[in-house]
Amino acid sequence: MRLDLYLKYLGIFKRRTLAREAIDKNRVRIHDQLIKPSYQVKPQDIIDVYSKTHQLRLRVLNPIDNYETIFNRQT
Repeated sequence: MRLDLYLKYLGIFKRRTLAREAIDKNRVRIHDQLIKPSYQVKPQDIIDVYSKTHQLRLRVLNPIDNYETIFNRQT
């Protein structure tokens, strides 16, 4: 799954566009490297999300495969 969609699905950002803007402004990094919103999230990725007052570090255990998986989890 794309990084911007993954961050929205987790609830870190309310909209995908907000996630994309944060990534473009270098507020989101994976393994301390700058990435693009289209980056495909993989298991064991470490995602750092920075804001003015907080830093959030996430480890991806099991990324969501596709939209069908999301749909099945909600029902």
